[in-house]
Amino acid sequence: MASSMDALLAGGDRSSIEQAIDRDIRPFIDLVDSLRSLGIHNDVQLPQICVVGDQSSGKSSVLASISGLWLPRGAGLVTRCPVQVKMHKNKGGGAAWKARASLAGGL
Repeated sequence: MASSMDALLAGGDRSSIEQAIDRDIRPFIDLVDSLRSLGIHNDVQLPQICVVGDQSSGKSSVLASISGLWLPRGAGLVTRCPVQVKMHKNKGGGAAWKARASLAGGL
C-alpha cells in the first residue's frame, strides 16, 4: 500500500508535498536540531539524509522541499556536483542564514 507521501510525489503537487513535509518531517528535523544543540551528537550519531537517484529523478526537488532553499532543477543534467545542506535552527529566532560553497580537491 502506497503512503500518502508516495501519492503526492506521483502527482507532483508541489504545495501538497511541501505541506506534507512541514507536517510529517519538519518536527523530526527540529528534534534532531534540538538534540544537536544539547551536544548529544558528541555521544550519539544523529540521523542524516542522503538523497541518491537517477538523473532527473527529483533529488534536488526533495532537498529543496525539505530545506526551503532554491536549488537548480530542470530536464537533463542540471545539478552537476554533490550538494551538502546543513540545517541548524537560528538561535536568534530571525530569518538570518548563511551559505558557504566549496569545491573538494580544488579547481
